[in-house]
Amino acid sequence: MLLTDVSFAGEVASQNQGHFYPIAGTATTRSLDGSSPLIQLQRPFVYFGNTYSILYVNHNGHLTFNSSYWSYTPQRFPLYESRDLIAPFWTDIDIRNTGLVLYNQYTNDSVLQQATQDINSYFPNLSFSAEWVFVATWYEVAYFPTTGTKATFQAVFISGGAKSFILFNYGSLAPTVWNVQAGYDTINSVHHFTIPGSFSSSATGVNSTFTLGSNVNVTGRWAFRVDSGASGCQFNGKLFCKENVFFFSLPFNKGCQIPGLKGRSPAGFLEIVSHLLLITWSRYV
Repeated sequence: MLLTDVSFAGEVASQNQGHFYPIAGTATTRSLDGSSPLIQLQRPFVYFGNTYSILYVNHNGHLTFNSSYWSYTPQRFPLYESRDLIAPFWTDIDIRNTGLVLYNQYTNDSVLQQATQDINSYFPNLSFSAEWVFVATWYEVAYFPTTGTKATFQAVFISGGAKSFILFNYGSLAPTVWNVQAGYDTINSVHHFTIPGSFSSSATGVNSTFTLGSNVNVTGRWAFRVDSGASGCQFNGKLFCKENVFFFSLPFNKGCQIPGLKGRSPAGFLEIVSHLLLITWSRYV
């Protein structure tokens, strides 16, 4: 279990466990295709060159800045639209009877220490210090119209100075027949990223690539620097390595981090090619 205490009235107190940040804060109103009210951010958040002071947590697995967004039908990134969109798990979600959508902000406690430690681990050349953390959690939410299904995931916004990061954390994701888009998109899709497994049967269930995969070697966690440019290994549909971030996907036979290499340094091009050739050769001898 991820929660030690659950309450439906006002604030929800809980403890974080495993790779999840605290599952706590204000619960949104139960509704179909709804959203949080306008959330005034305690610190501005820079998202690919745009600075925002307000945020919406939308029930259908995404977050937006200037207005709420109720779309329950996921679309493949890039969208080439006039909206910045962060989607840890965009699909048709129904919290009218079960599950919670929660959000909370932190400016001076152990959560900042954890965020600082995490970001410096994933991006070791930045000497980063977290000043603000925003956590949105979809806790045991159901897919429409099957109220017995449960999915748990998080989006964590982290900022300090001029630097901004987003983490996606995934727990148990019940199987669903609905499509799921996970990743982020920007206005006119100047920058976009899709987590492998989106729009496939491997997005959910016991073999979910979201839950079992990672780009920072922490199972179920995906991390991105989002103040400007691109970080990660898959960006705008291309595979590359940058800023010591690495990508792996099950069954660990492709990506920037080669199994068996030590440390967090991304593999070079020749290492990747050599490893893939070795895999191919081993299958036919």
